[in-house]
Amino acid sequence: MRIRPARPSVERHGLRILRLALRALPACAAAAVAACAAPAGVSAAFAAAPPMTRAAADAWQPAIVREWRRDHPGLPADLSQLARPTGAEDATVADGAWSPWTPPIKYHHALIYDSRRDRMIAFGGLGLIGTGAGVLNDVWVQPLGGTQVWTPLVTTGTPPPGRYSCSAVYDSVADRLVIFGGETSSGQPANDVWQLDFTQPTPTWSPVTVTGTPPPPRTDQSTVYDSYGDRMIVFGGLDTLGNNLNDTWVLTLRGDPLWINFVRAGAPPQRRSAGVVYDRRLDEIVVFGGYGTAPDLNDAWALPLAGTSSWIPLFPTTRPPGRHNLTAVYDPVRDRMVIFGGQNSTNDFNDAWELTLGDIPAWNPLSPAGVPPVARFGHASIYDPLRDRMLICAGRDTTGIASLSAILRGDTWSLSFADDAWSPVPALARSGHGFAWDRLRDRALVFGGNDGVNDLADVWAAPLAGGAWTPVAAQGTPPSARQRAGVVYDALRDRLLVFGGTTAGGACNNELWQLALSETPTWSPLAPTGTPPDPREGMSLLYDQARDRLVLFGGHQGGASPLWYNDAWALPLATLQWQPLAPAGTPPAARSGALGVYDAKRDRLIVHGGANALGTVLSDTWALSFAGAGSWSALAPSGAPPALARHAGIYDPVRDRVVLFGGWGGSPAFYRGDLKALTLAGTPAWSTLAPASTGTPRPRADAGGFYDPRRDRLVLFGGFGSYPTRLGTLDDLWWLTWGAPVAVGETPPPTAFALEAAPNPAPGATRIAFTLPVAGTVRASVLDASGRSVRELALRAFPAGRATLAWDGRDAAGHAVAAGLYFVRVETTGASASRRIALIR
Repeated sequence: MRIRPARPSVERHGLRILRLALRALPACAAAAVAACAAPAGVSAAFAAAPPMTRAAADAWQPAIVREWRRDHPGLPADLSQLARPTGAEDATVADGAWSPWTPPIKYHHALIYDSRRDRMIAFGGLGLIGTGAGVLNDVWVQPLGGTQVWTPLVTTGTPPPGRYSCSAVYDSVADRLVIFGGETSSGQPANDVWQLDFTQPTPTWSPVTVTGTPPPPRTDQSTVYDSYGDRMIVFGGLDTLGNNLNDTWVLTLRGDPLWINFVRAGAPPQRRSAGVVYDRRLDEIVVFGGYGTAPDLNDAWALPLAGTSSWIPLFPTTRPPGRHNLTAVYDPVRDRMVIFGGQNSTNDFNDAWELTLGDIPAWNPLSPAGVPPVARFGHASIYDPLRDRMLICAGRDTTGIASLSAILRGDTWSLSFADDAWSPVPALARSGHGFAWDRLRDRALVFGGNDGVNDLADVWAAPLAGGAWTPVAAQGTPPSARQRAGVVYDALRDRLLVFGGTTAGGACNNELWQLALSETPTWSPLAPTGTPPDPREGMSLLYDQARDRLVLFGGHQGGASPLWYNDAWALPLATLQWQPLAPAGTPPAARSGALGVYDAKRDRLIVHGGANALGTVLSDTWALSFAGAGSWSALAPSGAPPALARHAGIYDPVRDRVVLFGGWGGSPAFYRGDLKALTLAGTPAWSTLAPASTGTPRPRADAGGFYDPRRDRLVLFGGFGSYPTRLGTLDDLWWLTWGAPVAVGETPPPTAFALEAAPNPAPGATRIAFTLPVAGTVRASVLDASGRSVRELALRAFPAGRATLAWDGRDAAGHAVAAGLYFVRVETTGASASRRIALIR
């Protein structure tokens, strides 16, 4: 049984109504309300224009196009060209399956706070790209404590048709999400009611049968949940004829649901896309702004829910600029409405205002510390009562009212009311960044790149088993901010290596930096001997495991006299001396933005694509054999080779192929979303992969990718995508999984990798034998039971095959260690193993 606080008395409402009425008398006429709501600076023609309607002539257009046109008159005629991957009809299980680990990137979606589980739930909305396109009916959840990561929610039952600008509330009594109305993919507003029941083992969708006369179909209505009465309250919106509304409806949720037309005198002027909150202290709803009698309203109204009270106009002297598509939350600690963002006819907003809801309401602009999120509209907000904050999620921002210069957001921001400060709920947007697998900690590492505004030199990490992005706090002086640098994780020395890149102003460099990750992460510059390569960016940089060295190819140097390179260099990591390579054969043409991967099976570098000095995007494929002095050879695979530059890709050792995603290319050149494979066994051949999944990453260039051998998958993050799919820097993380995950801790190599220790228990000395499937550098160490290093047995190159080492039971200083449990660990690129040794004396 739920015990509810007593409702505020009708007498208390009466006193407040009388005080507000006396103060509001000079401005109570409806005409005056409309007049005072018209924002300054709006042209007379725009202010006099009627609201956007859904004319019958628009019926053929996709719902998403109509929505763009509704918000932005004057869009160009052709919005239909969306870049999509080709070959979707050839999907097979062998091609893998895409899975997102990403925030929901959308706008005009619903967002609720699930108080029982302390999480946000997002439903539906509009998406141009990502896990869906057009009108969505997906459900996402994000815990608000602990690991804060958006994940898609698995549901059962028949879901509602996709929709946007709908009503949604969390019915805390019945533990369910309830949605009403909104515009569906049919292009018409709806008035159906659906529930997602969280009491079932798997959340279950079902339609809700409601008695009473339902409201007319509508979209863009304002909705709150009345926790006193366990009911949904709906105000205004836009009907099927394009008319703005000002009616109020109540859907009772206790017992058998019932619609009630909540008619009250003195209703505000008609509007849609207004902000609304439920003031639980006074048991009333408060409405602000919207699009209606004037394009951008800035009036506020209160409707007491007890008795038969009338609407009350609120007229503080200072008011925010008029707007619609904003969000609002009720702050119960301070008894106020807080609004954020929205748009009017000339601007998008990222400002926050409070409307104090005492006997004399007053608007005050808020000035939180920190960097507020980018201006946006069509986002969603909740109040997080456990942390006393407002959370905003996703949305859209524009740089031009009558253009397609728009970005869909996927970020989440927190406005702490206690600290009066904005902060991002950890998310990351990058392009041109370094992206690597930290094998020892099983996590993704991101270095630098550009976040859409600035070049950066920070480092972030995300565990591949699941978790949020977190910054890596490092000591020492970091490299200067840069993008399109070469980045490699050196597992044998547990460090991140960064070479070159372009810094502010477009200047390239040839610096080499290391971020040591053991214990306290620390930045330091490295100073290799020998003549270094020229400064550059967009080069291919990889680790040659057989020789424990970096290999560099190509790249580009900007400036007044730009240069493109086709040279190859080696940097042995044991000696740190740059060595120019002089392979036999004809090298590839100079290029930048090519993909380079290490083919461990054939001990060679594979290079594909890139762009030359003329800007031509290339489609050729080359191999640099590392045997002997090395030699270049052109590959001539069958099939259609993709012309790509700045694309992501990996070597897939299980299937012996190169896999490429995205990049800049095609004819005409554009941001790509294709997934291509180059099979290397036998006669090399190109093919298009079509993963068996509904969602695919958006077309992009300058993304990061690596192969995760523990789970047999490609991991893809970030990049930059542009019109017609999206303008801006991307923040999504995807994986393309082919096989079943294996136990974390042991990495399966392409062929057998074995480790033995005998005798065991050992009387003071033991022999360690291991087998390498390919030649490579090996690090062999002895650790104590707490994981501390006791002695390093080897850090050097070994040939393929069986090798042995010995441990005499002594530490690095030559002292005999105590009897007990120890571990011997052998690591090589792509594989590692540990064995327990019982030492007896």
